Amino acid sequence: MGVAGSPSVGKSTLSVLVAKRLGLPHLDVSKVAREAKAGGFDNQGMFVLNIRKARNAVRETLLKDRVRGYVVEGSFLWDLVPKSMLDLVVVLRCDPLILEKRYRRTGYSQQRIADNVVGELIGYVSAKCFEVYGEKCVEIDISGKDVSNAVEKILYAIESKRGEVVDWLASASSKKRLLKYLS
Repeated sequence: MGVAGSPSVGKSTLSVLVAKRLGLPHLDVSKVAREAKAGGFDNQGMFVLNIRKARNAVRETLLKDRVRGYVVEGSFLWDLVPKSMLDLVVVLRCDPLILEKRYRRTGYSQQRIADNVVGELIGYVSAKCFEVYGEKCVEIDISGKDVSNAVEKILYAIESKRGEVVDWLASASSKKRLLKYLS
């Protein structure tokens, strides 16, 4: 199964815990890509992937333990893991204003904050995952959930193969701070 979501949504923390609960190995596609030297850092300190090289490294790693299964996570899952290798993809969603605070604490530049907040606001990661994984994809809102509740919500989505509809744009007009990102 796969776990995707915007930066700082909680993919790594939650996918490691879900993997432990399911008794499956955890795989961070970003880590595999870095270890395979499938890219490098740009002048803003962001890792830029060589998609083809990263995809090959991830596939090779996943094929080693295909029988048992795995929990694989990453921001660009859709570019690196083919539909045939995943039974389910859970897209973690989080209120863009919560993410904005996390990005500020992390020291992201204003442009990077805006890009990531808009990405979550419009559901970019979710849209890409649904485009690639289709019926194998569900999304869940983990805004305001503590780690154990978020893990339970993910496990329920895995068991039921059901998620929820998350639409931040529908509530954007009531959250005036979000409107600045849309102008």
